Amino acid sequence: FTVKLQRPTHFALKDVWELDKPVRLDLETLNPSPGRTYPVLKACVEVTRKPTYHLVNVVFPMACFVLMGCCQFAHETTNVEGRLEYMGAIVLTSTAYKMSVSGSIPMIAYVTLLDKYVLACIMICILLVFEAAFVRDAYADSVALVAAIGLFVALQAAFCY
Repeated sequence: FTVKLQRPTHFALKDVWELDKPVRLDLETLNPSPGRTYPVLKACVEVTRKPTYHLVNVVFPMACFVLMGCCQFAHETTNVEGRLEYMGAIVLTSTAYKMSVSGSIPMIAYVTLLDKYVLACIMICILLVFEAAFVRDAYADSVALVAAIGLFVALQAAFCY
């Protein structure tokens, strides 16, 4: 015996989940031992997580941290302390932000696309720290800026596909 519910009217998590198919209720019997039967009601629900929350609260801020990291190129290459101080703050902020939003992301045993995106953003910021520490030539600095922006754009393209 199977019942299909077309449109549940009181789906509490409708802002987080999208119902993919109608809810299906199956009435079955369970025979755990000879002479004993129990009725069983199975509810089958197929859902997909809506990405809006994660795009707004994780992806957008992390992208902003990387873009703000590119502002270190506004400092002169001779101002190593200023550049390192700025980039250190960006790396610490992005790492702390990752830790704070990890509580709102479901704990699962594998690395998700969102995890890879956040780690890639942090790695770009760390590369910018090394650039700030070791590059003194103005031409190499401008090449590093173009490379950082290119890497950021490639990350955005990879995340979209």
